[in-house]
Amino acid sequence: SLTRNSSYTLSITGSTTASFTEYVNVWFDFNQDKDFLDAGEAFSLGSFAFAGTHVYSGIIVVPTDATIGKARMRVTLSYGSVMPSCATYSYGETEDYTVAIVPMHALVVTKSGEGIGAVSSSPAGISCGTDCAETYPEGTSVTLTANPVAGSTFAGWLGGCTGTGACAVTMNAAKT
Repeated sequence: SLTRNSSYTLSITGSTTASFTEYVNVWFDFNQDKDFLDAGEAFSLGSFAFAGTHVYSGIIVVPTDATIGKARMRVTLSYGSVMPSCATYSYGETEDYTVAIVPMHALVVTKSGEGIGAVSSSPAGISCGTDCAETYPEGTSVTLTANPVAGSTFAGWLGGCTGTGACAVTMNAAKT
């Protein structure tokens, strides 16, 4: 899954039987208009002359206006020159994949009472004493843990969790 306004490192492994210059390019149909012609949809992972195996890597940036939902990702490895996203060529490979562009949802923790302590999250992001809000990609399971200091007692969760143990929430909407 990918989220808007985020960067990802993408690595592609290519292999050849002799020393050839291979070019690797990746396209994402971020606006889901069924083409790869829009600005910000093409990424070059570079070229390299090699025999055997080589790993191409690059940074992919998902735009803030990417359409939520399933998007097409195309990867090409082509011999001798960079090829457009839709082309016929003699040597190389094209592969299409489906990636999910998912929304982010806010999780906000509010402490109450007279006690002293903090609430932490896994995955990291909330450390409430100081940072009581975080956004997580849709579908993320977040576990909140209350950590009272000596002399304080955690009385329990309000809202979507009950009891005094860890609180697990699945981020499918904004939650408090």
